[in-house]
Amino acid sequence: GSMEKASMIYLVLTSGIRSGELRALKWADIDWLNKGIRVTKAITAEHELGPTKGKKPRGTVPPSRAFILLKQWQILSGIIDPESFVFPGQDGKSFSSSGRLRCALQNALERTGINIDGKRNLVIHSLRHCYNTIMQDVLPPEILRLGIGHESSAMTERYSHLTPDEIIKQFGKKYRKVIEKTW
Repeated sequence: GSMEKASMIYLVLTSGIRSGELRALKWADIDWLNKGIRVTKAITAEHELGPTKGKKPRGTVPPSRAFILLKQWQILSGIIDPESFVFPGQDGKSFSSSGRLRCALQNALERTGINIDGKRNLVIHSLRHCYNTIMQDVLPPEILRLGIGHESSAMTERYSHLTPDEIIKQFGKKYRKVIEKTW
């Protein structure tokens, strides 16, 4: 339904996670207490559960509103098993299709009146670019790279030993206010 679609789109937009990472999320990956997401796996191009693109687990810290939407979706869906996918497929047990996410974006663009007449190439990955563009004015570059999973800087290596939970706790405490203000 629309709560599922809103949760999907808002989470991608405000966390910078990739489509395959969103589809691989399980309820156990949601850190409700520290308001963070553990990004530990992804749906691969071969449509299998595998590692993230960077092969390293990470944590990301979306705004509180993302967790409100996720909680509403969890209640509405009735799925509470920590090992269940947050956004399951049609059978309720497997991961959702990439088409379902594309459909959610299409619906969101139509509802907001954004013209999608074929001249623009707006795809789910565009939300990741949007997140990166907005957050580069908000977070230090090494923190932004760490959260979105880019390994292109020696500075990021300083933090590469941190677990997803440590990333969520450290950067959530330090940057929570500015994240909330931004989104």
